[in-house]
Amino acid sequence: MFNISFLFLLLSLIPARADEIAPRFKINSVVVYTDQALINKVAVFKVKQGENVVKVSKLTPMLVDGSVQVEITKGSGVKILDVKVVETFLEGAEVEKAKRLRAKLDSLNKLLSEKAGKVEVIAGKIEQLKKLSPPGQRFTIQEVESYFKFYERMLAENVNERIKLQGEIEKLNEEKKKIEDELRSLTSVKEKSKSIEIYLMSERDEEVGLRVSYVVYGANWVPGYEVRVSSGGKVDLSFFAFVRQLTGEDWGSDVDIEISTARVSVSGTPPEISQWIVDVYQPRPIKPFLKREEPAVEKAETSEIEFLAPEVEIEPTSFSFKLRQKLEIPSDDQQHRVFISSFSESVPFVYYAVPKISRYAYLQTKLKNEFAFPILPGKVNVFIDGKYVSSSSFNKILPGDSFDVSFGVDEAVRVERRLKRKFTEYTGLVGKNVKISYEYEIEVQNGKGREISIEVRDNFPISRNEKIKVVLESPKGEEAQIGDDGIIRWRFNLPVGGKKILSVKFYVEFPKDLKVVGLE
Repeated sequence: MFNISFLFLLLSLIPARADEIAPRFKINSVVVYTDQALINKVAVFKVKQGENVVKVSKLTPMLVDGSVQVEITKGSGVKILDVKVVETFLEGAEVEKAKRLRAKLDSLNKLLSEKAGKVEVIAGKIEQLKKLSPPGQRFTIQEVESYFKFYERMLAENVNERIKLQGEIEKLNEEKKKIEDELRSLTSVKEKSKSIEIYLMSERDEEVGLRVSYVVYGANWVPGYEVRVSSGGKVDLSFFAFVRQLTGEDWGSDVDIEISTARVSVSGTPPEISQWIVDVYQPRPIKPFLKREEPAVEKAETSEIEFLAPEVEIEPTSFSFKLRQKLEIPSDDQQHRVFISSFSESVPFVYYAVPKISRYAYLQTKLKNEFAFPILPGKVNVFIDGKYVSSSSFNKILPGDSFDVSFGVDEAVRVERRLKRKFTEYTGLVGKNVKISYEYEIEVQNGKGREISIEVRDNFPISRNEKIKVVLESPKGEEAQIGDDGIIRWRFNLPVGGKKILSVKFYVEFPKDLKVVGLE
């Protein structure tokens, strides 16, 4: 007879199935790096005595498995037994939506093929109409006129039909692109996913709080700048971060966002140094490559907006900005502008011109980096009195360093350089030397409604051979700054409507049997 007590003993030895819990984890904070992001999520939920499996589901497949960290924030009798990252495939609304989009895309492709076929048929008809010959002499004038009316009507009908079909095809292609973009953003992140499974052991039934953090790809930021200039001489420089993310989860206004310049390494193993090998150079075959397109900095609106500057944290090798303004950054793979910091200076503006190369005068000034952190390489949009005028870029500029900012061309300042005289003569005993004289004239005119300061640059040749003699006759040292490199710099002010003529005069002398290069 079967022993019932023995059955109860066997059942007691079988481990109880762990309770599975799927609490709602909420994104608490995000640290955005230049090529990835650190996501922090929190949740408070109840567990039962014994083993519990907590699942954090529907995470991006771009999650870095080795970066996952779990911390208990609430609960005294709870221990973490294990943490696993598993790859999953979503079912339900996301997949159904992808199926509907694919079906619509197939239908559009079929319709596009039909329209393209009709266009080909009409194009054939038009070609055949063009090849038809008018009636010969046996036909009356009325019959010839009737023919041409028929020809004109048929040609017009076919051409109009082709234009109509081409318009329909263009609209269908636009609709197709929208569907392809939506399908790409949906399937690239949401069709595949990852889940984090956290195994907890609890001494009793109680409420537990967890913080889960992990690093993901599919998020980045690039620096961008705005320089706003007023006619009164004030310059405002604003620093923005352009954040882009496609992590599959929107970052709402209740998420604390931090922008960081740090480079994240999720490996816990210290690096090992390898052999240093010296060998004979062997060229590798050149392989074609695709150039990576840099994210473009979008042109900012010209309206004045009040921003809250973030809290800046300066680390030994990086710095970060903790945003105080509430932002929403959706998972749409689009750039979102985030204000970082700004400073203002009242500085003098100077025009700069090199008429030998360009007939334009460029307005510029010199600023000093007033930030407590370096200005990073990035694009700059320039506005003068609220109007967008140009775009340029910054290189890396350390705190306290000065740098030039150009505001583009001003058509009201005219600069013109022309050759006034050039002649060749033979000098020395029985004309053994060649002497070529040059005289250039530079005219600068101020068409602005105020006095301006301007720097004009030109040059004259420098000899690299003792047989070639170069003598600068004008300008003199008291008239301009003359460098050893042959660069001439004039700096002066011009009143309203003022005009100034600058002269560059020099000659080059050398033996006539010497072939000289570099002369104009």
